[in-house]
Amino acid sequence: MEGQEALLSALKNAGILKSNSDAVKGVLNDFEGPIRSLARAGYFQEPEALQTLSKHLNRRYLDLESRSVQMALQTSSTTGRLQIDNNVLWEQRIAPLYKEGDRFLVAVANPFAMTAIRGLQFSLGQMLEPVLAEEAKIMRILKHYYPPGKNSFDLLENLDVNDAIEIIGAQDLEGVEQELKKNHDSPPVLRLC
Repeated sequence: MEGQEALLSALKNAGILKSNSDAVKGVLNDFEGPIRSLARAGYFQEPEALQTLSKHLNRRYLDLESRSVQMALQTSSTTGRLQIDNNVLWEQRIAPLYKEGDRFLVAVANPFAMTAIRGLQFSLGQMLEPVLAEEAKIMRILKHYYPPGKNSFDLLENLDVNDAIEIIGAQDLEGVEQELKKNHDSPPVLRLC
């Protein structure tokens, strides 16, 4: 994940993490963001670490389950209606929230994922203010307002293990196989992100 080294250094400089040794790096995985991985491994508590990091980086921390944030999400005219690739949001664990003044707030678990933040800023065409938030809460916001696209089965691994999964329907595998054969001669599709 982008920005892990910078994040580990910031955690160490803020006094949250005692070292960014190979043992710490061994805890990181591709299924969760670095802060959540370290919190699950017992290095620190995620909310407290994010609050301390937010002060150290001079960024805001938002509790995405607070009443004020929930009200702002419900009353925002843009929440869930943005013309952006939801899969990128899930992969990078970034949740667009709402407009506040001249900036659009986006919740991030890793403030050093600059490529994703700049890409989202370009897609939205407005200035963003990244705010720190817990990854599990970001994933709940994404699940509610920005569900993954149809072909995002690999993103299911990013769901919280405590989340219930509901199978809404199933597709006939023969139909899928025939569709694949029919489109076999089609030119490849390139998506620039």
